Amino acid sequence: MEKPWENIDIKINDNSINVSKPLIYNKKEELLIQATFIGSKESLGYIPNKRYTLLLYRGQYSIQRIDGSGRCPYQSFKSFFENWTDIKNI
Repeated sequence: MEKPWENIDIKINDNSINVSKPLIYNKKEELLIQATFIGSKESLGYIPNKRYTLLLYRGQYSIQRIDGSGRCPYQSFKSFFENWTDIKNI
C-alpha cells in the first residue's frame, strides 16, 4: 500500500520537489536534501550546475551545506526554487 507521502510533487513555477519519503526533521529542526544550484553566478561558494547535500531549516527559508558553510537565507520558497532544482529529500 502506498504511504500518504509517496510520489507527492510540490511545484512552484517550473521547479518541483518529489517527496519520496516523509519529511522528517531531526532534533535541530533540519531537513537533509540534495539539490542542484542553478543560480546565475557563484554565490556563497555555490557553483552553478553543481549538486549539493544541504540542510533546510524548518520554519525558515534557509539552507547550508552539511559541513556548516554556505548558510543562505531566502525570502520565500519561491526564491529558493529560483536558485535550486532537482531537489530530493534524503
